Amino acid sequence: MNFIEATYIFRSRKKVNVDYIYNLLKKISIFNERITPDRKYIPKVTEADLFYDENRKIYEYILKIGYPVVLFEHDLSSILSIVRKISVYSGSEDIVLVNVDFPPCFMDHFTGPKLGLTEIKKILKIEHKPILAAYISPFLGISFENYLKIFEDLAFGGADVLIEDSTFIDDRLIPFDKRVELCLKKAEQIEKDTGKKIIYIPVLTGSISEIFDKARFAESLGVYGFHIDIDPYGFEFLRSLSERTDSLITVSGSIFARKDMETAVYVKLLRLAGADIINITSPLNEGRVTLNRTYELIRSLTDRWEGINPTFPMLSGYTKPSDLPDIYKEFGNQVIINIENSCYDHPEGLSAGMKTFRYILECIIKGISVDDCRKENKNIDLALARWGSS
Repeated sequence: MNFIEATYIFRSRKKVNVDYIYNLLKKISIFNERITPDRKYIPKVTEADLFYDENRKIYEYILKIGYPVVLFEHDLSSILSIVRKISVYSGSEDIVLVNVDFPPCFMDHFTGPKLGLTEIKKILKIEHKPILAAYISPFLGISFENYLKIFEDLAFGGADVLIEDSTFIDDRLIPFDKRVELCLKKAEQIEKDTGKKIIYIPVLTGSISEIFDKARFAESLGVYGFHIDIDPYGFEFLRSLSERTDSLITVSGSIFARKDMETAVYVKLLRLAGADIINITSPLNEGRVTLNRTYELIRSLTDRWEGINPTFPMLSGYTKPSDLPDIYKEFGNQVIINIENSCYDHPEGLSAGMKTFRYILECIIKGISVDDCRKENKNIDLALARWGSS
């Protein structure tokens, strides 16, 4: 029999024996032999190890549990419904799901990202340097004229990917169909005039039926992708959107805020569901995420899976110009650098802000230090005065 293996960490200030953990499991229906009489379908603990963290003065029990694959339907809702029961329904807030491994016979039922890392690079014709992304903001109460001005400033300033902010909810002032049509025409004109390819990614909001109507319309005009906030819609919606459209899907959401599940599990499931680009918090963003954890997430998104494309990690957060050398040093061309709204804060305005990020990145790629780079561009001095040089 094939199994889906889930790994959990149970943390406790006091040392408890394994029987205590087994008693916790028996509170959950699928582990209770009285409720599940056919024992071959009951999940089995395959490994249980105890560690003591001297620094934090805490005991950690590593549990690996094998779930018979026949318990699962071939969807992500089924996976979450079963493997999260321990951390959610055991009555203990100290049990966290930290990893899930799937057998090939189960993975075969998922298509994953339609385009992924490799194809996105091909579209942009960017192979050996990082891709630079920025958000189109503000997103409320904005006119068509201002919206297109923002688009132009970001595009001419050097952004490769332009993404509408995921909280772009009420778009009555600039309806989806009109702004998609105008932005695609503008991107086409920029490519014709400069030779630079721009990927424009509008946000999809509204009811499920509205979203699919919007997606079909935008694809008829030649859009490359869409942005969704995963929190209100969920994994199976993402999978359905990926399978029923031809476009890349950019996903954002509160993937670092879950207490019952490690982020590495979350991004692995997003990849299975078809996310082509996933926002992950930059380790340089106020120290909220460690460098090692970022490496772990990038591996989850880009490791070789048979028949599943790699997802493109997008480092996000309030990125400062002085962060770019460290990002390039640590991650090279294997991430999208999403500066989000940082460029809006440049003293000389949005256009100067975007150009500053692009100019510094090009200097770094050529091996030129930021200090040498700033001698040739006054916008960099203004930017570093605003954000600091480190």
